[in-house]
Amino acid sequence: MKKKHFLLLMLLAILWGASFLWIRVAAPSFGPFVLMDLRVLVAAGVLGIYAWIRKKKIDLYANWKDFLILGAINAAIPFTLIAYSELVVSSSLASILNALTPLCTAVVAWMWVKDPLRWKKITGLLVGVAGVMVLVGLDLGQEVDSKVFYLAVVCSLVATISYAFGGVYISKYLKKVDTLSFSIGQQVSAGIWLLPFALTHLPTTMPTWQAWASLAMLAIVSTAIAYLIYFSLIQSIGSIRTLMVTFLNPIFGTIFGAILLHEPVSSNLFIGLILILFSIFLVSNLSEKKEEVPVSDLAKKTAS
Repeated sequence: MKKKHFLLLMLLAILWGASFLWIRVAAPSFGPFVLMDLRVLVAAGVLGIYAWIRKKKIDLYANWKDFLILGAINAAIPFTLIAYSELVVSSSLASILNALTPLCTAVVAWMWVKDPLRWKKITGLLVGVAGVMVLVGLDLGQEVDSKVFYLAVVCSLVATISYAFGGVYISKYLKKVDTLSFSIGQQVSAGIWLLPFALTHLPTTMPTWQAWASLAMLAIVSTAIAYLIYFSLIQSIGSIRTLMVTFLNPIFGTIFGAILLHEPVSSNLFIGLILILFSIFLVSNLSEKKEEVPVSDLAKKTAS
């Protein structure tokens, strides 16, 4: 992995790590469907303005079927499920469950495009999951007996599986589409999928100003800007390496929580950081001179 890709991965982790906080603040006021529909529609609008300023040609028609599929499995479904989950569970636990995405992606890639599951990659993924659990802890407390709690956990787990299919789908079918069309196409499609649900689940009271501010940060910073980086990394280094960002998300989520929400920071932060960085070292094959073949390149070979 090149230095610029690592730096972009860190930036993406910061943007997505903060997203769990924005969702935690805004979801109770807006509700999952309305919050996520506004998230993707505002993000699509921001990206559209960016494309217009840069005079970039956006072609959504050529791949509209793929964008509809991608909008569902990589945005509408996981976004909404995570928002519902965070009505019940903490943002830390949501981060832990989301960190399973690379492991799910590795399994999906292995089954779908025959991406090999070598021992080092499997070990790295497991170490990364362990690092996330050490970082934020897994104190379920009295909620463990709640059916609502279990449903929220299941929703987060299904979201990770949905993300996994989305990542591999991008590498297999949309590797030649430009990053901006990727980003706008996904958000517009997700907005279409969520619109009927949002209209039938409107909030009964006006959301708080904190919820509106969180929505703005979630849509503009953690979606519009973040997905430009995400799709660029997918095309450069492959989906499995890119989704290693989910191991880093809880680090920054915990830091933001300590600064903005005055949450305590324990020694788990440093232990988890070491484990997580080690997992990235293993999965990214940084110790080897030869780069691992990205899923996108592998998919290209299997398709030819």
